[in-house]
Amino acid sequence: MSFTHFQIGLLRYKEGRKLEAIEEFTNSIELDPSEYRALAYVNRGNIKDDLGNFSEAIDDFSLALEIDEESASAYFGRSISFSKIEDYESAIFDCEEAIGLEPENPNFYFGRAMINKKMGNVLEAINDYTTLLEIDLCHSPAYHNRGNLWSKIGELQKAVSDYDSAVKYNPSYFEAYINRGLAKLNLNDLDGCIIDCSKAIELNPNYAPAYLNRGIAKSQKEKNRDADFDFTMAIKVNPSYSEAYFNRGSLRYKQGQYHDALRDFNSAKLLGDESAEQVLKNLF
Repeated sequence: MSFTHFQIGLLRYKEGRKLEAIEEFTNSIELDPSEYRALAYVNRGNIKDDLGNFSEAIDDFSLALEIDEESASAYFGRSISFSKIEDYESAIFDCEEAIGLEPENPNFYFGRAMINKKMGNVLEAINDYTTLLEIDLCHSPAYHNRGNLWSKIGELQKAVSDYDSAVKYNPSYFEAYINRGLAKLNLNDLDGCIIDCSKAIELNPNYAPAYLNRGIAKSQKEKNRDADFDFTMAIKVNPSYSEAYFNRGSLRYKQGQYHDALRDFNSAKLLGDESAEQVLKNLF
């Protein structure tokens, strides 16, 4: 009977009926003294983590470990919950315990990389993604996230290479196109930036930064009308986008459209853009 509660709990969790799943796992815990009890605690802990009840989740993972001290999933689940309450030292410790038990599990390296990133340990996070990719060569999110870290420390060519791999293994990876486009913009590969931003817009036409970055690349290529259109689209998608107002204002000022530029700079200033405030003091 208790195994049935466990199985129903898994089904309810998969269906997204989380509170019902918690009830079923609780029934399983109360009725089942066997091996499924630890698994029930782990799954109930995962749901509580999903619901934002991190302390209760940690308690469940700890109870699972009292029953099965070699439960890698319990260590890993607890590490994620610890990271969400910013207890990073405990999170790293538990993640390393999980890796020690299952060294070929790529999810554990992915989790530790995310924790290292939160701690500001960029190189350690890069190493975790590298180890993960030795296990799973086709892991697009690992390439993408490592690319973001390379970008963060200014290694833009390495970042582009990782974004290349991310979209190779997942051609619909919207974020990878966005971030590769930004890296190419910073490398002055304007045509490459435009191509990537256009692909990102094709995948998600409601993401304002894609229009902004494409507009910046076009403005640097002196394609002013196209750039103005992109900045306007960015504002249409996100009317509170101060950077788009500022860049459109800069473009219009350069073209002698001073009244329109003044209006855009004022809009950017009202949205908190300090650069726009400085421009207004200097130019108007």
